[in-house]
Amino acid sequence: MMLLVMRHGEAVSQASSDFERSLTNRGKQQVVDNFNKFLNRQQPLPDLIFTSPLVRARQTTDLILDSSGIHVEPEVSDKLVPEGHVDDVLQLLATNADSNVCLLVSHQPLVSYLVHCLTDVEVFLETSMIVGIQTELFEPHCGEVKWHINDYS
Repeated sequence: MMLLVMRHGEAVSQASSDFERSLTNRGKQQVVDNFNKFLNRQQPLPDLIFTSPLVRARQTTDLILDSSGIHVEPEVSDKLVPEGHVDDVLQLLATNADSNVCLLVSHQPLVSYLVHCLTDVEVFLETSMIVGIQTELFEPHCGEVKWHINDYS
């Protein structure tokens, strides 16, 4: 499976709660621009999408769907919140391992922990960054980073 690990776009710093923080205009542009760079790579499109329930991740996912023509109903998972646990995410992915390309939209620090756990590569995912990981197993040290897209650091 190709796993696309993506951090949401830039979000406002103030809101009634962390859950409600929405994307800035710049964040919306980041998401569209970086996902278009993914599309330009002529890679297979996601056939499975998981997203955090937080507003900024849901908006990121919606922008991807609206701008790309991908027709996949995203699954919202509480396991993808910023304080989520990598083991829970690995279990979620393992139960859906028959997918060819999975897009996972989440937050720091979880996305960086996940990339490191799967690949041993230490990376801090900036907003809207996408990391492509090839893996057949969702266990530590079983994946390989194939590429990343990040033009908004």
